[in-house]
Amino acid sequence: MPSGSGDTAPTTLPRHMLTGRQLCCPGPSVPGYSTPPTEGERHRRTEWQTVVLSGSLRAWLQYTSYRRRKAQKNRVADRHAQDTMVWKAFCTWKNKASDLRRLQKIVEIWQGVMSENQQLERLARQVQDHIRLNNTAQCFQVWVWRARQLQQVARYHQHVTIKKHFQAWLNVARQQADRRAKCQAFQ
Repeated sequence: MPSGSGDTAPTTLPRHMLTGRQLCCPGPSVPGYSTPPTEGERHRRTEWQTVVLSGSLRAWLQYTSYRRRKAQKNRVADRHAQDTMVWKAFCTWKNKASDLRRLQKIVEIWQGVMSENQQLERLARQVQDHIRLNNTAQCFQVWVWRARQLQQVARYHQHVTIKKHFQAWLNVARQQADRRAKCQAFQ
C-alpha cells in the first residue's frame, strides 16, 4: 500500500492509487527500497497528523464536557427529588400533628366546662387518649410510608443511573474496539 513517502509501487496496484512520485520516478524494483520523503511530503504528513489529533482532542473535550454537564444535572435532579419528597412527608406529618393539638385543645376546653361531672371528665380523658393514639399512629404510619417511598425512589434512581452509566461505558468500549479494528484493517 503506498504511504506517500516515495515507496516503490507494486505492480498489482491500479494506476489511480499511485502517488505522483511513484508514477514519474518509480525507482528500482528492489523489494523494500524507498526514497526518503521530500520536505513537502513530510509537511503534508505532519499537517494531516495535526488535523487528526486536534479533531480527536476536540471530540474528546466535547464528550467530557457533555458528561460533566449531564452528571451535574443528575445531581441537581436527585437533590430536588429527595428534598421534595422529604418536604411533602414532613408537611403531612406537621398537619396531622397540628390537627392533634387542635383536637386536644377542644377536649381540654370541653373538660373545663364539664368538670363538675366526674363521669364526663373520665370519658373526655378516654376520648382524648384515643384521639392522641390514633392521630400519632396515623402520623407515624404516614411518615414510615413516605420514608419507604423515598427509599424505593432512591433505589430505582440508583438502578437507572447505574444502567445508564454501564450502557454509556459499553457504547464507548464498542466504539473504541471498532476504531481499533478499523485502524488495524487500515494498516
